[in-house]
Amino acid sequence: NLNGLSVDDIGVELVIARQEGNGAYVINKVEPLHLTKQDADIATFQGEATASFSGAFQYDLRFFPKNPVLRHRRDLPLVKWI
Repeated sequence: NLNGLSVDDIGVELVIARQEGNGAYVINKVEPLHLTKQDADIATFQGEATASFSGAFQYDLRFFPKNPVLRHRRDLPLVKWI
């Protein structure tokens, strides 16, 4: 639910990471998701990721703010991991 935001105000990515022996996660791949459908405030994003390496991986969705005046998306503490 966009809750009044435009789809141009957010970015969505699939983040693929592997857990190292020390417990830290190392990001192996980031794939952007693209808007495929919008009905009022509901937006649907889709993307593809090819399994190019073997093993156990963590898959996460990352939502972040997009705006031309932001120098970097970390400028706002609005990244949400689900």
